[in-house]
This record gives sequence, C-alpha cells and structure tokens, in this order.
Amino acid sequence: MAYDKLKGRMVEKKVTQGEMAKKLNVSISTLNAKLNKKREFTVNEVIVVCKTLEIKNPNEYFFVA
Repeated sequence: MAYDKLKGRMVEKKVTQGEMAKKLNVSISTLNAKLNKKREFTVNEVIVVCKTLEIKNPNEYFFVA
C-alpha cells in the first residue's frame, strides 16, 4: 500500500512535498520514495510528519497492513 491517506492529509493541510522534505531534512526524491513505499520512514520522521500534519493516531497512516 502506498501512503495515499498520508498524501491526502498533506493536501488537506496544504503541506507540499518540498516543505515536508525540508522538515524531514531529506530530498524531495527521498520523500517521494518513502511515500511510494520504496523506502521506509524512520521513527523520528514519523514523529515529525505527525506533528506537522496534526496526526493524532500514526497507526492509521503508517502501520496499516
């Protein structure tokens, strides 16, 4: 599963991939790889994403089978 729900939340909160990549201190291409399940998010990245996008339950976005 790609992170479609997470991408939707980024749109909802008006956070671009460029802005999110900067907050995570990664390139846009690295973020894109993570969003497309080619690379995994680190625990610290999950925390930053959740704070940035005001996600209260990370399980709904990151740990879905």
